Order: sequence, then C-alpha cells, then structure tokens
Amino acid sequence: HEDFDGRVEEGMNFYPGDDKPANQDCHGHGTHVASTAAGRTLGVAPRATIVPVRVLGCGGSGYTSSIVKALSWIAKQKGKRKVINMSLGGLRSSAL
Repeated sequence: HEDFDGRVEEGMNFYPGDDKPANQDCHGHGTHVASTAAGRTLGVAPRATIVPVRVLGCGGSGYTSSIVKALSWIAKQKGKRKVINMSLGGLRSSAL
C-alpha cells in the first residue's frame, strides 16, 4: 500500500494449511488497521515499520494455538520495540 512508503517487512503466517504470505489481506481489515497505526497520511506512528502477522484464514476464523504461536514469535524478535494490535474476537481463553 502506498501509504506505507516501503516500511513493510516480511512477517509470518501462522494460520495452519494457509500458504499465503502474511501481507496478503483477504478483506482489507488488516491494511485498514495498519494504516490507522502507521500510515503516512493519518497514522498515529507514520514512521513505524509494519510487520504483518496472520493468525486468521481468509474466512475470518482461526485457532487460539495460532495466536499463541504468533505472540511467541513476536516476543522472540530481537532488538525491536513492538506495538501489537490484535483485532480479534472470540471466546475467552486461559491460553491468552
């Protein structure tokens, strides 16, 4: 997206059986949220680097285990300050 000025790094897709790249946004929601957070024009942090992390399939559903794996991966990324936005809904989980 042009509002990100090339500030999107390679991320990870944690949805099982989905070989789409992490930055492929099936419905535009992830792009919308990323633009609110880090878009050049109206973003809160317009110079931030964006690292896409997918935990939901294109049907909009996912697994708690995928979310846990994604959070673990994010925590292991060294030398980077992190802000995480998880626009998710679902049942309460003791794993989270």
